Amino acid sequence: MKILCLDQSMQKTGYCISNGCNIISSGVLINEMYSKEPNRIVRLIDMSRLIRKELISKEKIEYVFIEGVQLRRNADTFMQLARLQGLILGVCSDLGIGCYVVQPSEWKSLLQIK
Repeated sequence: MKILCLDQSMQKTGYCISNGCNIISSGVLINEMYSKEPNRIVRLIDMSRLIRKELISKEKIEYVFIEGVQLRRNADTFMQLARLQGLILGVCSDLGIGCYVVQPSEWKSLLQIK
């Protein structure tokens, strides 16, 4: 079973792929079009396509876990990340892959990170 965990953003998305117990690979997926594309919606779609092509399809992922979005200082950033989260949920739904949103407080508690 291959699991993909994402810390998503529009420009750089951190990822970790595991087979349940062991990490297979990890890194950062970079949206090269980010600085070239002024339209934010197109940037979001570009990142969701990269996640689908370079991670989910290429690695034959069975489950995806994404970090829940939190409102901090910038409402605009919150909205963009929420939209990206929705796109990722849609990609997983289209592919028939289980996708779960995990709040930062949940995974930090599990790993005992304060």
